[in-house]
Amino acid sequence: MKKRDIGSGLVCFGIGAVISFYAVSYGLGGAGTPGPGFLPFLTGLALVVLSLSQVISIWRKEKPESHGKTEKFFPEAGSGRRIFLLLFAAFGYAVVLEHLGFVLSSFLFMAIVLKYVESQKPWMVLMSSSLTAIFSYLLFETLLKSQLPKGFWGM
Repeated sequence: MKKRDIGSGLVCFGIGAVISFYAVSYGLGGAGTPGPGFLPFLTGLALVVLSLSQVISIWRKEKPESHGKTEKFFPEAGSGRRIFLLLFAAFGYAVVLEHLGFVLSSFLFMAIVLKYVESQKPWMVLMSSSLTAIFSYLLFETLLKSQLPKGFWGM
């Protein structure tokens, strides 16, 4: 487990470093006027810092692994199925977003994730999915003034 965690931390460190390096070429902007590379630079920098802290904490805290003991890739039963379902739901969300619109697509995505990935109760699925879709719509449409896909219903 230690090697896997250190390896993933180092890969994320490399990805963050590459993102930050290339973001500088887009321009970071000046004081009060961020350039197009400012947000990707901060994102890459955050990834570098977080992955480096992960690697350091693993090196300092974890005991050496016992020899001959192998761990499962998915320690919990059904983990692989839940990951597949989540990826399938995310892909489906991207496919139907333009056709069904933001609100309905977001509601369906959350409902699928909460019901089949997290196994929540039906009332919790309906309530959480509805609130997430409505608050997301209000945030993006009214506060951030973003144009969201309306879908065939025009909502």
